[in-house]
Amino acid sequence: MFGVTSNAEHSKCNRTLRYDGLSESIKTKLQNGKTALAADSKTDSDFHIGYVFKLVDLDAELVMAVFSSYSEQKGNIRSLLESTVEDQKGNWARVKYELDTGHVLIPNSHYSVNDVVSKENNTFLMYWNLAYSWGLSKPTYIDGYMRTEPVGARTLILYCNYAIPDIGLAPDTVNEDGLEAMKNTVEDISKWVTKVSRDQAKVNRHIERFRGMLGN
Repeated sequence: MFGVTSNAEHSKCNRTLRYDGLSESIKTKLQNGKTALAADSKTDSDFHIGYVFKLVDLDAELVMAVFSSYSEQKGNIRSLLESTVEDQKGNWARVKYELDTGHVLIPNSHYSVNDVVSKENNTFLMYWNLAYSWGLSKPTYIDGYMRTEPVGARTLILYCNYAIPDIGLAPDTVNEDGLEAMKNTVEDISKWVTKVSRDQAKVNRHIERFRGMLGN
């Protein structure tokens, strides 16, 4: 029933990126309150690795704590019709998703990913890869991550994803639509965390749960 794929033979997101290494043009956009997009076309397929960058007036730990509330992603990220935790141990979880493709003639995408969260120096990282997928518009490969990095009093959200879909659409269309969908996801995360930040009880609950995931 399910198609399981290997993640070893394909391109991967660049996890070494930090604010100081971004181009001046991207930094200018971020400082002006804009969400910046970038694409890497040098992959093993016709599909691009997409990057989204956004500076927010939020705490880096809180952003990751809220985002890692997997079952709450549905309802807070507009493209997700399902986000169900299938299994979870410590900082690892397998989460099942139904993604709205945004096209009337293209079925929704169904897949599960393995998520791992960690703290790296002063940043917080979640990375994911494909566990299994099914259906007419299933992805055959996924590699992605989100990093939150303090930048002065603000936080950089750095979001990357590389997905190879099993569907006969023109790569240019998939690349363009995929990058726009990633931008929407990052903006939805920002709104979600902003809403949580106004309720100290919710902030405490998310932080306590997240630190427990990391073993703290």
